[in-house]
Amino acid sequence: KEKEGMASCNINEGIENTLAILLPRIKDKVTVHKLYGEIQKVECRIEEINQIIMNIILNAHQAMEEKGTIRIETAQTADNVRISIADDGPGIQEENLDKIFAPFFSTKEKEINTGLGLSICYNIIKNHHGDIHVNSQPGQGTEFIISLPTLQPPRP
Repeated sequence: KEKEGMASCNINEGIENTLAILLPRIKDKVTVHKLYGEIQKVECRIEEINQIIMNIILNAHQAMEEKGTIRIETAQTADNVRISIADDGPGIQEENLDKIFAPFFSTKEKEINTGLGLSICYNIIKNHHGDIHVNSQPGQGTEFIISLPTLQPPRP
């Protein structure tokens, strides 16, 4: 079941497809810089990975009070593909950093947000045997770093 629906996918193409949908909605406020590395294909459910990219970019867009920049970078590291999504928005308060992946946690108004987005992202990444980390300081922006194995481990 774990590998069901997985295929060998080009993450850079997935990001491009996601940006094609998102940019018309966010380009008034956000400039996106892309630095795509030479990366291997990743065994994944690309629609789930695209959902993560979209969620993180939309969160960054919503957090920005003024015009801002989002930098998306991909790189190959040993057996993993690394995706970095960094913004120059307001950053995340230190006391919230360890809570942002918890279900229902949100700093936004309840009407705007269920607080499930990053929790779902976290679970998708764990289901892909990957990792997600966040670096953020108030006033310094936020960076999400996702690491996905190029191949899923064989089933036991």
